[in-house]
Amino acid sequence: MVMVLSYLALYRRLRPQTFDDVVEQQHVVRTLRNSIIQNRIAHAYLFCGTRGTGKTTMAQIFARAVNCLSPENGNPCNKCEICRGILSGTILDVLEIDAASNNSVDNIREIRDEVVYSPSQARYKVYIIDEVHMLSSGAFNALLKTLEEPPSHVIFILATTEPHRLPATILSRCQRFDFRRITAKGIIGSLEQAAAESGVNIDQRALKLIASLADGALRDAFSILDQCMTLGNEISYNDVLSVVGIVNRDFIDEFARVLYERNIPAVLEMVDQLLMDGKDILTFANDLTKYFRDLLIVKLTGNPENILDMPEDRIDSMKSLAGKIDKDELIAIIRQLSAISSDLKSSTQPRIIFETELIRICTNTPGKTAQLEDRLTLLEKRLSEFEKGNVQNLFIQQSQTIQGKFPGQQNIKSNPQSPQEHQEPEQQKTENPGTSETQLFSPPAEAETSKPNTRPDDDDGKKPLPVWDKLMKLLRNSGKPMLYNILINAKAYMTGENQAAIVFETGIEFHKKMASSPENIKYLQAAISQLMGKEISIKCYMENEFFPQFTKASGPEDDTESKARLIAQKFEVPFTVIED
Repeated sequence: MVMVLSYLALYRRLRPQTFDDVVEQQHVVRTLRNSIIQNRIAHAYLFCGTRGTGKTTMAQIFARAVNCLSPENGNPCNKCEICRGILSGTILDVLEIDAASNNSVDNIREIRDEVVYSPSQARYKVYIIDEVHMLSSGAFNALLKTLEEPPSHVIFILATTEPHRLPATILSRCQRFDFRRITAKGIIGSLEQAAAESGVNIDQRALKLIASLADGALRDAFSILDQCMTLGNEISYNDVLSVVGIVNRDFIDEFARVLYERNIPAVLEMVDQLLMDGKDILTFANDLTKYFRDLLIVKLTGNPENILDMPEDRIDSMKSLAGKIDKDELIAIIRQLSAISSDLKSSTQPRIIFETELIRICTNTPGKTAQLEDRLTLLEKRLSEFEKGNVQNLFIQQSQTIQGKFPGQQNIKSNPQSPQEHQEPEQQKTENPGTSETQLFSPPAEAETSKPNTRPDDDDGKKPLPVWDKLMKLLRNSGKPMLYNILINAKAYMTGENQAAIVFETGIEFHKKMASSPENIKYLQAAISQLMGKEISIKCYMENEFFPQFTKASGPEDDTESKARLIAQKFEVPFTVIED
C-alpha cells in the first residue's frame, strides 16, 4: 500500500497567483505590471532581497503574465491553456533552475544550446535561475554572452539573496529589482487571513511574536504558523513560545536585570533553569542580545514605539531599566553578547562558554570599556596632531589637562605669534644652526640657574653629536635598516672628549635594549670613530637617566608640572604657570 501525502505546506498553498495578491513590494509590482501592459519586456531581470520576500513567486507570476493569452490589467488570468499548463508543469517553456545544485559550466552550456530553439507552446521561453550567486565563475562566463544578446523569444529572471557576489558584467546586463523586508503589519495581516481560512483562532500577542521571529520573511512566518496549527484550533502566546523554543519575555526581563546588577549566583541559576526547560543556549543568547539592543533604542529615542514593534506596557517596563544603565555600558554588553553568540556556534561546550562569558560581563567594571575607548581616542587625536606638526594645539590640550587637574592654576593663552615674544630676553633660547628641525629633542637651551627643570646647556659638557645626521644616512644606505629604525627617534650627545651618549625617549625602552647589544655598540663605535676621526666610546641612556633633573618625586602636582614643562621645551612653545 502506497501512502500519498496530500497535505500542502501553508506557504505553498497560500503562494500569490497574481500581482494583486503579492504582499507589499509595490515598487516591483507596479514596474513589472506596466512593462507587460506597455509590451516593454526586457530580456533579463535580477530580483534581489532576503529570504521569504517573494522573489521566486514574483518571477513565476511574471512568467505566466508575459505568456498569458488573456491578461487582465497585467495580471495572468490563470485560466487559459498556457497559464494552467505552466501552473501544472506540463508546459516546459518556463523552466526553473536551482543554481545551488546546477552550478557547473555544463549546466549553463545546456541552457545556451537550448535558447536558440523557439518555444513549443508559449510566447516566451522563461528561465528562472534561483540562487544565481552559487554559479561558478566558469558558469558565469558561459552565461555572459547569452545573457547579453539572447534570442528575442527568451527571458532570463535571476533571483539571489547575495547580489554582491555576482560579477559586474552580469549585473550590468539585467534590470535590477530590490525586494524589501515585509513589515510586521503586512505579516500580521497575512497570518490573520491564513488563520481565518484554516478555521484557527490565534492570539494577537502570538501573531506579533511570529511576525517578530519572521524578521521580514513572510515564508518563515507561514512556516511557524503551520507548525503551531498542529497544536489545535486555538493558538496562544505560550503555544508559540513552546513551538519555537524561545523563553518567555518575563524571563528575559528578569535575566537582563540580574545581569545588570552583576548578581552572578542568580545568573547561573537562571542559566541552569533555562537548560532544564530544554531551551537552546544560542537562541537565548541571540534573544538577549536583541533585548539589550531594544533597551538601547528605548534609552536613546524619544519615541521608541516608532522603531520597536512591541506593546506600550512592555516599552514602559523597559524604560525603567534603560534609565539605570549608561549608554556606553549598554553598547559594551551588546558587543560582548554578540561575541558570545559567535563563539557558541562552533563550541562543543556551549554551557561552559556561555556561563564563563556571563561571569566576565558581571565582573567588568561599569563603563570600563567606554573609558578605555575614550582614552584611546584622545591618544589617537594627539598623535594625529603631532604627525601634522600642529604642536601648538597639542601643547594647549596638555595645558588644559593640567588646568583640569589643578583648579588653582590658570590655563595658558595660545597666541599664534612666535613663542620668543612671550619670554623674557634672558630666557630666550640661543639658536643652534646645526640642529635639524625635525628632531624630537631640541639641543639644550640656555636657562637661568634658578630654574631646576631646564635642559643642561653646553657648559655641562652635553653637546649634540656633530656627526649624528651623517651616521643616520650611513645606516640607511649601508644595509642596516633595523638599526636605523631603532635610532630614528633617538638623540646623541657628546659627554666628554672621547665619550658619547645615545638618548632614547621615555616609553621606548625596547629600542634602548636593542641598541645596547654588544654587536650594535661595536658597530656604532666604529662608525662614529671613523666619522669623528678619533676613538669614541658609546653608551645608551633613557631620557630620564640622561636628564635626571627632569624627574621629580615630590608629589603628583610637581611631577605633572615638570612633565608639562618638558613637553613645552621639546616643542619649543611657551610654558607659564600663573598662580591665583
